[in-house]
Amino acid sequence: MIKSYFQLVIRHFIKQKLHAAIIITGLAIGIASALIIAQYIYFELSFDKDVDDREDIYYAYIDWISKDSQTDGFCFPALAPFAERNIPEIES
Repeated sequence: MIKSYFQLVIRHFIKQKLHAAIIITGLAIGIASALIIAQYIYFELSFDKDVDDREDIYYAYIDWISKDSQTDGFCFPALAPFAERNIPEIES
């Protein structure tokens, strides 16, 4: 039964080559997109798995844009002491 299905598909692909190429290309793009999205989600969820209180960790960064250049992900060293003094919810 399965053999006859494969024969039918092969005959269809031989007769209608453009349609077959569109179907195969779309399937390949769909599978590749799904794999890339799954890998991105796995990568984003893999941070801080070994930390006990990972729900309480926050990252602070600033996009600093000056006239000469742009620095991404820069954080001032004085941010931590300032936040500890002025935000009561911060533990350390």
